[in-house]
Amino acid sequence: MKEKKKTIAWDLIPNQYEYKIILVLSNENFDKICIKLNKQFNFGYIKNKDFKKDEPNPGPCVICNDDERICAIILDEFSNTVHNQCTLVHELTHVSTLISDNVGLKINEETTEGWAYFISFYYKVCIECLLEYLKEEENKGKEK
Repeated sequence: MKEKKKTIAWDLIPNQYEYKIILVLSNENFDKICIKLNKQFNFGYIKNKDFKKDEPNPGPCVICNDDERICAIILDEFSNTVHNQCTLVHELTHVSTLISDNVGLKINEETTEGWAYFISFYYKVCIECLLEYLKEEENKGKEK
C-alpha cells in the first residue's frame, strides 16, 4: 500500500533571538510544504521564485526567511532511530548557525556554551513533538 502524503508542522517554543522555529515532518513535494508553511505560519516564500511546482521533497534540511525571522526544520521521515536523532541534531546545528550569523552573535569560544544549550533545548522540544506524533500514529494503527 502506498504511503499517504502529508505534512505535519509544529510551532516551537519562542526564543530570545525572536526567531520562529518550525519543525516539519513531511513526505510531500517542496512546493506543497512551502504552500502550507506560508498558509499556517506566514513563512513568506514566493512561488516560482523560492520554489517551483513539483520540486521533490528536500528533507532533511533547514529553510530560513531571515527577513521574517523564521526557520523551518524539514524532516522527510522520523522513526526514532539513532540515525533520525542524529539528523535532527545536524539540522538544529544549521538553525543555530543561521540565527547566530543573522543576530551577530557568532558561534565561537565565548558563545559556544549558550549555543550548546540552545541546541539541546530545541532537541528536547523536537523529540517530544516527534515521539508524541509516533505514539498517536501507533494508536491510530491499533484502532483499525
